Amino acid sequence: MYRKELFVLSAVTLFIFTMVAIVSLIMERALQYDAQMLAVDTFPGLVNSGDALNRVNENWHNIYLLPGLPDAATRSNSIARIMSNSTTNFWREYQKSIFDLRDHLLFVQMQNSRSNYFTLVTNYFDLIGRQKLAEARQLLDTRLQPAYLDYKSNAFALFQLNTDIGQQRVRHISELSGWLPWLVGFFCAVIFFFGVVVGLKGAFGSLAFARRLRERPKDESHRKVLTNWQ
Repeated sequence: MYRKELFVLSAVTLFIFTMVAIVSLIMERALQYDAQMLAVDTFPGLVNSGDALNRVNENWHNIYLLPGLPDAATRSNSIARIMSNSTTNFWREYQKSIFDLRDHLLFVQMQNSRSNYFTLVTNYFDLIGRQKLAEARQLLDTRLQPAYLDYKSNAFALFQLNTDIGQQRVRHISELSGWLPWLVGFFCAVIFFFGVVVGLKGAFGSLAFARRLRERPKDESHRKVLTNWQ
């Protein structure tokens, strides 16, 4: 009987430990994936889209002020500074960290709006360079500013997407990290409780068996006395 109970205890313990190992491995893989994606996707996306947005806003401020600058030389120098403050490298680096379909679709939409904006900016700079300031102001107000707002909106959508995904991943990591110790502790408690129950049962069984062994000689001697008397 005791061997059977020991076998059952060993089998149950092995099963529970196997379940703990499997569940822990799954949760560890999930933690590892989320942490890796934060490093290679979310953080680079936030940094590059955020830096690009800052430059877009800075360049737009200077673009908007161009017609009001005092002379052609000042306007020409300002255009040169704007062109050197490009966002191309930021978006190129951003594209390397795209692993999500939503991210890809928003990036394509941003690139289209950026291309339209860049074309209008080029025409605007051409008008400024040829001293056609009135036409430049008209282009600025009617077409360039809406294109800028569209480009900025799409760029911000990328930044917001990375923010939301990053928050989801951080929350997932926090939840898994919080559940894993409790889960392992629960399984350990189950193993301990089951071991105590089986151990106590085995101990009481051993005591009962020992008591029967102690009582057996008395029974046999009693039989011998009866036999001799008869």
